[in-house]
Amino acid sequence: MTLNSFYYDDFFNAHKLMNALPFTRKELVSAKFIGIIVFTSATMIVFMIVSSILNGGIVLLAWQWIVFSLALAMFYGALYIPLIYKLANQNLISIFLFIYVVTAILIPSILDYINEYFPNIILFFYHLPDSQLYSLLLLISVIFYLLSWRLSIKIYEEKEL
Repeated sequence: MTLNSFYYDDFFNAHKLMNALPFTRKELVSAKFIGIIVFTSATMIVFMIVSSILNGGIVLLAWQWIVFSLALAMFYGALYIPLIYKLANQNLISIFLFIYVVTAILIPSILDYINEYFPNIILFFYHLPDSQLYSLLLLISVIFYLLSWRLSIKIYEEKEL
């Protein structure tokens, strides 16, 4: 939802209006990053409510699904938002499609390569308890997210409107 808002911002030249308001560019960028976490959390809550209604009882997501969903949303948001601020909107659909395809193709190949040449790394992660594995995943995603947030602020502050 947050990423879709960029399309409408560009389509209606909303950036001109937003920059005329008493908000800094840093606050505008930060709102997009906070929006990803808010919308992902809201989606999970709505999913649990609807599932509870349809199933006739309380349905709670496992904490692993919650952590994985947040980490995945943060990872993709961290990839896309700096690209959106840096590039023109016309190129983004092609770039995003390319990223999805490359990700789908490369991740299994990279994992096979690591498994073949560095099996101890795979064994290390395999023997980690779930709580540590998901904590590590969330930590890596948060670090990547924060670095991307800073980069996006820098890109948008330097951007000519």
